[in-house]
Amino acid sequence: MLRFRSSKVVLYWLYISAIFLILIVAVTSYYLNIPISHFTRDPLAITGGHPFLGFISNIGVILWSFSVAICFFSYVLLKTSKKPHDVLRYIMFGGFISLVLLLDDLFMLHENIYPKYFGVSEKITFILYGVLVLFYLVKFRKIIIETDFIFLLLALFFSMLSILVDLLPDSLLLWHHLYEDGSKFFGVVSWFGYQFLACFQEVQSVDYIIQKKEKM
Repeated sequence: MLRFRSSKVVLYWLYISAIFLILIVAVTSYYLNIPISHFTRDPLAITGGHPFLGFISNIGVILWSFSVAICFFSYVLLKTSKKPHDVLRYIMFGGFISLVLLLDDLFMLHENIYPKYFGVSEKITFILYGVLVLFYLVKFRKIIIETDFIFLLLALFFSMLSILVDLLPDSLLLWHHLYEDGSKFFGVVSWFGYQFLACFQEVQSVDYIIQKKEKM
């Protein structure tokens, strides 16, 4: 009976969220005079592009999604194990940053949406993201130092390298987009690797404590 009730709660949240999303799309389509199919159909089906169009970018989005899911799922698991609040906030904040960057990457927010509809330039957006990551590093430095933070450092390095290459003129480098987008991709891979290992470490520590208690 308890399992049935919990399933109902999950179903309510899932379908209410789905209905809410469809309503937002319908309202946006009406007021901005954008065909509803542009919101619902696959982009390649609309543009008629090649199936491999944006292949690396799409893989990057998948890795962002993995990072979000791993962090939020680990947060739920660790919350029931009475983990310290700092650790829970650390896991949640990692997932929040992943979600923010996922949405930005998926919908090209800093390139189109923010400048066009909110008047926020790419430079301001990058500064805000930098402040967000810096807060994460400073706030949770004691926890981070106990993790495999080399992957986090690599994520920061490759992300900054991608931004620096983006600032250079296209004509200055041969295969400019390979360097820019390749660095960005390695940054996403490194970020995913770090979040995966960090969450695994915290969940594993709980499992170790439980096994130790059972043996006693």
